[in-house]
Amino acid sequence: MNKIEGYQAFAINWRESERHMGQRDDGFSLHLSKEDAIKFKKEHGFEGNEEIYSFPYSEVFRVIINETTYLILQQLLAEEIHGKRYYTPKRLEAGEVVEV
Repeated sequence: MNKIEGYQAFAINWRESERHMGQRDDGFSLHLSKEDAIKFKKEHGFEGNEEIYSFPYSEVFRVIINETTYLILQQLLAEEIHGKRYYTPKRLEAGEVVEV
């Protein structure tokens, strides 16, 4: 088995809903702790307006991130920002090694 190198982080998958168009994957967010992920979810859940909005679509789960992403999240947390959204059609899975 190969050794996985990286940093533990936490993720949430997001969905987008657009009136008359349905729903689609809307990326994910990454966080340094489960607590940060929960705060971010509360602060950013259901972003948008009544025509189009984004919302959390999964529970918080663990992933592995690289050092660059870890340092970005650390800097954001120093500014009291509890995570970062990545707008992409990709959905993450628990335990996945995330390359962003």
